[in-house]
Amino acid sequence: MLACGRCGRSNDDDARFCQACGAPLRTEAPQQERKLISVLFVDIVGSTARADHEDPEDVRDRLALFYDTFRIQTERFGGTVEKFIGDAGVAVFGAPLAHGDDAERAVRCGLATVAAVAELDDERPGLDLRIRGAVCTGEAVVSLGTEHERGEALATGDVLNTAARLQGAAEPGTLLVGEETYRATRRSIRYTPIDPVAARGKSEPVSAWVAVGEGGEGRGFGPFVGRDRELDILTTVWASAVSHDRPQLVTVLGPPGIGKSRLLQEFVDRVETNGGRAIAGRSLPYEEQTGYRTSAEQLKRAGGILETDPPEVARAKLMSLLSQLLTEREAAEIGRYLSLLLGLGLDEPSEDRTPLFFAVRRFVEGLGLQRPTVLVFEDLHWAETSQLDLLEYLSTHVRDVPVAFVALARPELLDARPTLGGGLRAQTTVPLEPLEAADAAAVAATALGTSPERAATIQRLV
Repeated sequence: MLACGRCGRSNDDDARFCQACGAPLRTEAPQQERKLISVLFVDIVGSTARADHEDPEDVRDRLALFYDTFRIQTERFGGTVEKFIGDAGVAVFGAPLAHGDDAERAVRCGLATVAAVAELDDERPGLDLRIRGAVCTGEAVVSLGTEHERGEALATGDVLNTAARLQGAAEPGTLLVGEETYRATRRSIRYTPIDPVAARGKSEPVSAWVAVGEGGEGRGFGPFVGRDRELDILTTVWASAVSHDRPQLVTVLGPPGIGKSRLLQEFVDRVETNGGRAIAGRSLPYEEQTGYRTSAEQLKRAGGILETDPPEVARAKLMSLLSQLLTEREAAEIGRYLSLLLGLGLDEPSEDRTPLFFAVRRFVEGLGLQRPTVLVFEDLHWAETSQLDLLEYLSTHVRDVPVAFVALARPELLDARPTLGGGLRAQTTVPLEPLEAADAAAVAATALGTSPERAATIQRLV
């Protein structure tokens, strides 16, 4: 008979839950696993000193606002709230479920939490709720199964201690990251370096950066090897689009890490060298707001619209851009629907998406008439159905301009939209296969060096 650890009731040997109180019955030792995780540690600034002379109910209400905000943002970005410690919150990304971009998710979550709390503070005079945070990435021992729900720690390791130390060194309203997090996210997040942090318990100062927002250094580095044929295909398609003013759709398919972004970078370099321009947007498996995130990001980059711009400022930048691309009369009407695309909240919503699609089409045609343009749709496999519909509409309706639509996606895109580009005369699919052994060795040697002692390691990587 199995005894319940909660109520003491004896249960049948094959029972998984207590037959009296419903608590899970532990029948085997907890399982643990060593994993690479990213830890977000966020703390309320000056909470202890303020609580010393405040009413306990006011302290409770302030903490409840923080807890709710932190939990909402963590779940939004696919993380797990590890615990709350007084006026601090700890979230883990990469456990129990791992993604390919957990470090980026953690940083984006930290920035979103700081922004959300600042907005709460602005809306409620006298609240005085200010936070600071830090993200660190490293190995930890992670509990699997239900142990975390029973109150045991989800993750254990020095990475949690380092995140706590960096958080203590952050200025109010800022987010610091450690070196591993910075290296994993610097191509998608903008950072400002600061002096190394002298952290308690660390023999050496800890390198740290302040997270600023989206942007980063761009993707891809090192030599371009093994993709000459695919690059020639992209270049030929682009040349046809420019010489015949006939828009083209190119879909580059491949599993994560196979080199889609590196191929894109080389292609974009060629386009810009020959007088064209590339405007990229990226789909994400989180943070979706309008259903057209990729096109909205392209519009923001074309108009210099920042994430931090108030709606009125963003609208002014949008209209300034449209005034360069369209006639004054058309710009006013198109601007209304593109404002809806950006989610500015300044215009009356429309249930009919046809004028929205037409507005994006005229925006794209204006870009093409101004200058040969490549519109890049990164990670299209994560796009909403509405974004896929818009891309197909543009591919079939944009006319007589030197424009190319280049989509990067994992093969699962074809599960969601097997007919993407089907029936189009100007459509090309470029599948990426694994690199040949010699090319893979060249990539590895770039990172590790070519010394004789590295040869065995390079061969194992190949």
